[in-house]
Formats: sequence, C-alpha cells, structure tokens
Amino acid sequence: MSDMNEVTKGIGDLLISDVLSRHGIQREHRRPISEEQKQKIRELVTDLQAQVDQFIKQQSMKTTQVTNGGTTASEQSDKQAAPRKRAHFKRS
Repeated sequence: MSDMNEVTKGIGDLLISDVLSRHGIQREHRRPISEEQKQKIRELVTDLQAQVDQFIKQQSMKTTQVTNGGTTASEQSDKQAAPRKRAHFKRS
C-alpha cells in the first residue's frame, strides 16, 4: 500500500507543479497556507483515499465473482426485482 501512496503523492505533486507553472507562479511568490487550510486538505485527501480504496475493493470483488462465474448480490436482486419488459409501440 505504501507504493500506492507514493504514486498518489507523486501524481499530486506533478499536477500541482504543472498548474502553478502554467500560471507563472514561482515558489518565492506563493502565499503560505494556514494550519486550518492544511488540515482541511489532509481531511479531503484522507476521504478521497477511503473512497478510492472502497471503489477498488468493490471492483475487485466484482471481478472475482465474474471470473468465478457468479453474479453479485445486487445484480441478482436487480434481475429479480425488475424483469425486463418489452416496449409496446403503436403502429400507424
């Protein structure tokens, strides 16, 4: 997991550097960030990381189930709850 954190940090650094250089902002001219802003950014990153981890976990479970020939519980309930209906069209 630490490898993933390093990749994420590297991508973030690259994107931020790109945006700042595109707008001509140099390190000497940057405004300092308050501790409150830093904490908010940390919370956002932590929340985003949790969402990404959850998404990856769900995708890996779906992939495992499809590989094993099964369907997910939500797919099964969707099939049972709402069977497909044919559309009826009037002919003129």
